[in-house]
Amino acid sequence: MPRFSFRSLRIGWLIFGLLLVSIGCDQTTDPVVAKIDRQKITLNEFRTAYLELLKKPEVLDSPQLRENYLNELINQQLIATRAQKLGLYRDEKYRFKSDAYRDKCLRDVHYQEVIQPQIRISDKELQEAYLFTTQQKRLKHLFFESKEAAQECFKKLQNGESWNVLAQTVFKDSLLAVSGGDLGWVYWDQLEYDMGEVAFRQKVNTVSEPIKSSFGYHLLKVVDYRINPLVSQSEYDLHRRKVKYMLEKKIGDKLAAEYISKMMAERKIEARTEMMRMTAQKFTTLFRRDPGLYDQMLEAQLTPAEVHALEENFWNYRNETLVIIDGKPLTIGEFIYNLNYIPYAAIRQGFKTALDYVIRDRVLVNEAERMRLEKKYPVVRHKTKTYENFLLQTELRRSLIQSIAISDEMIARRFEHDQKSLFKNMAIEDVSETIREILLQEEKQRVINDMVNSLRQKQSVKINCQPIHVYYDNLNLGNHSE
Repeated sequence: MPRFSFRSLRIGWLIFGLLLVSIGCDQTTDPVVAKIDRQKITLNEFRTAYLELLKKPEVLDSPQLRENYLNELINQQLIATRAQKLGLYRDEKYRFKSDAYRDKCLRDVHYQEVIQPQIRISDKELQEAYLFTTQQKRLKHLFFESKEAAQECFKKLQNGESWNVLAQTVFKDSLLAVSGGDLGWVYWDQLEYDMGEVAFRQKVNTVSEPIKSSFGYHLLKVVDYRINPLVSQSEYDLHRRKVKYMLEKKIGDKLAAEYISKMMAERKIEARTEMMRMTAQKFTTLFRRDPGLYDQMLEAQLTPAEVHALEENFWNYRNETLVIIDGKPLTIGEFIYNLNYIPYAAIRQGFKTALDYVIRDRVLVNEAERMRLEKKYPVVRHKTKTYENFLLQTELRRSLIQSIAISDEMIARRFEHDQKSLFKNMAIEDVSETIREILLQEEKQRVINDMVNSLRQKQSVKINCQPIHVYYDNLNLGNHSE
């Protein structure tokens, strides 16, 4: 059966609708939903930020959630304004992070401007894609960096050479070499467009010709398959929108890859060999985590610990030029912060693959700037502003809680207070660290709340939730009526 519920279908399509309306230009009127002294939060700014919350699978839109989130945005704005007055925006890391996020937003609208209009899907393609979602294929693959190497191996297979023997020469990874490049049971939506189209049309025990992916070239072998044959018209109607969204994304990724490939062929790239060598040597030791199934659902691909490790290793070299792209330098600082927005699977492959992605992203940003897309799509400004507020208020929160200390006296008082209810028959020595952590979290929350309450008392805060409720109620009504 398809691996998505009616709930996920409704959430997914609501988010897709929100993406379409939020990506475009400002409406003629953009109502103010909150005013903090002279600063304003408009409906479009709220929608842009709220969309990121709705992307979380456990979150459902509701009037109460909207109002709570607006209050959270107001609190963030108050704290961010305070952080600006303290000069925290002057921090270099803040500027690197803000610029990298703004560039990511520019690439998003470049996709909407250039790639999205090219996507065309027929009813037949949609029905076929839905049938693919009812199946699983057990796949093996052989991977090559060049098409020539893949074609040479394909000819050897046609001449009778063993797949498993060739796998031992193709893969450096011992597990893949021994298993014959086994990918296990795979769903259609886990594969790139071309690989999915081939694999889910291919018969068992047949081998495909070379297939291009974003990483290189593959030969695919279907070992087995599973299928749910009970597909009714009502099931198809229920999941049609979800499948259309998935298919549009797959085709869009394919078109984007082709577009970028043509662009890169015309670019002049000059490497700074010494910096490249140093960066590559350090890079190989930093990423040990294996790629996860849901990595691509996350906007930020790196963990805070991984970002911190990059900063520790490369901060002193941040202004050194790594490569020059059409006469414009890409510094090591720009490289490490832009890593957060390329697929983690590419980062895990190594420095060369990660750098290729960052260079391609920079080329797209340069084109988006030439097209003046930041002016055409205010969503870039809205999202960047929200992200900058997040960075500023996060830094101020961090500085406030750094001075918090939990004394032994505080632990003893809490132990005495909760001994009968929580720590019965326990010695204080056994639970002191647990109590310390509880008190620390409580103190952190108290300090933040005190700051927010103080800022709210000093400034005039006015809230107007009506435009938010009207907008989302109408959007939900439109979705349910179809």
